[in-house]
Amino acid sequence: MMPVLLGVLSGLLLWAAFPPLGLGALVFVAPAPFLIGVRRAASGHQAVLVGLAFGISFFGPLLEWITEMGVIAWAPLVFIESLFPASFAWMLFRMRNRPGWQWMGLVVGGWAFTELARSYLPVGGFTWGWLGYAVSGFAGARGAAQWIGVSGWTVLAMLVAGGLVLWFETRRGAMWAAAGAAGVVVLVGAGALWPATADGEVLQVAIVQGNSPCPAERCADERQQITQSHLDLTRSLPAGALDLVVWPESSTGYATDPIDHPEVAALIAAEAVRLQTYLLVGGDRPVDEEHFANANLLFDPDGSIVGEYLKTHPVPFGEYIPWRSVFGWTERFRAAPRDMLRGDGPVVFPTEWGSFGSVISFEGAFARIMRGPVREGARLLVVATNNSSYGLGPASDQFIGMTRMHASALGVDVIHAALTGRSTIISDNGSVGATSGLFTAEVLTAEVRVQSSGNTMYATLGEWPYFIAILWFLAVAVVPARQREKTTV
Repeated sequence: MMPVLLGVLSGLLLWAAFPPLGLGALVFVAPAPFLIGVRRAASGHQAVLVGLAFGISFFGPLLEWITEMGVIAWAPLVFIESLFPASFAWMLFRMRNRPGWQWMGLVVGGWAFTELARSYLPVGGFTWGWLGYAVSGFAGARGAAQWIGVSGWTVLAMLVAGGLVLWFETRRGAMWAAAGAAGVVVLVGAGALWPATADGEVLQVAIVQGNSPCPAERCADERQQITQSHLDLTRSLPAGALDLVVWPESSTGYATDPIDHPEVAALIAAEAVRLQTYLLVGGDRPVDEEHFANANLLFDPDGSIVGEYLKTHPVPFGEYIPWRSVFGWTERFRAAPRDMLRGDGPVVFPTEWGSFGSVISFEGAFARIMRGPVREGARLLVVATNNSSYGLGPASDQFIGMTRMHASALGVDVIHAALTGRSTIISDNGSVGATSGLFTAEVLTAEVRVQSSGNTMYATLGEWPYFIAILWFLAVAVVPARQREKTTV
């Protein structure tokens, strides 16, 4: 029973590292009770229970905000995400008697493999709760993300926690914890002294957060009221003072989609011409009886639509129903008859002042999707999101914590525009500027810079710390096993 309780303790400590508590330093010790519990488990079955207890006690409260969409959305997701640490625990238990350096390889590389796997599986993956996101509140840690990304901080967290456990359990291996701690200190110091900078042209931008009259409830004429709110707020902006105006996801669409309804496009275009600015608007539109598109449209200062980005990563059970023949029987999912058509990939919008890219909502939680437009030449990023289903909980703050790590890793300013809040401007070093409230209608204006110094190491190499850690894991787990087979033969 005690190993399972250690798993619960570990999960709760890790939850405390993320908003709303945001005690980020805990991420370096929080996995330790979980690892001790696995080492002390009486059997493989109990090790799996330790992993499930850890996963449920971590993901359960971390994702509590999903209960806004019903327990039917929250409970299966928490259970599925908990299967990953449970599988990791089973593997680690089976190899618990390996020598110190091998056990550390299993801990660090095995966890890296687990996080990477759950960013792709199932149905496209889910990255909420990557360990590296917990350090987003530390300027030095954000600054170092330009070299190691979010994944590097995950690797360091497991190196420190694993080393502490090895020393505690065997009185050997303190050097692993010391090496991890030294890496943390050096990287935090270097990141604080030399953060990535977007040192190009200064732009004046505005985020228009129009809010919804009935968030997540689908009231009559909701989209018309939302679009009108964005138009009214935009009309309050002074002409000639801005370079870019951003409307968030779902600010237009269906009855007010600019593509299907030219009269709506004309109203938006008139504001782009009056302001003499580029205006990015988010919206969704029906494609046929079974599909819809979720897009960001860019209007130029002449009022013409000059580009469109189609979302590539839909929200499972929100924007499409996986295995609809299995899950489509419920009343909730029957109310979503259309699945989202995916875009082909990142889009870079060329402008008079440089190129920028955009991602939509859920995509902002994925490092690989945020990295895509930067690798294609974007020097400024927009995250256009809805957030109306997040409620009053910590989800918006958790999401901003993720995007600020991406801003630092990529060395670009990020305009984080939310329909119902929170909206903000995130600088290249991950610092957060003025932030809107939740469920308010307001406008934020700020300065951003276009990056001119080229791609960061992370933007070029991606999740290289994961891959090195996974190679360590494979060297320990696979090669010795093959050698034992040859010896037996």
